[in-house]
Amino acid sequence: MNDTRLSKAAHNLLIECARLKQSDTLLIVREKESLGEKDQKKDIGWGHQIRSYVLHPYRLVKDNRTNFETSDPDKVLNGDLDS
Repeated sequence: MNDTRLSKAAHNLLIECARLKQSDTLLIVREKESLGEKDQKKDIGWGHQIRSYVLHPYRLVKDNRTNFETSDPDKVLNGDLDS
């Protein structure tokens, strides 16, 4: 009877080790994927903004993705982005 308990304990220990190894493998894969995503991100800095706002000496908003320009920045600043 003692051998049965030992073999069940060993079996449970092996299953736990396999589960931990699998979770470690998944963690490593996720870390590699997140590093790949970080490499694909563009540099956030001067000149990489989506929109440019000039309020003085003239008034202009330019969307750098679509090259849309408007001379009424108040509408854009109030949320009317389709104008």
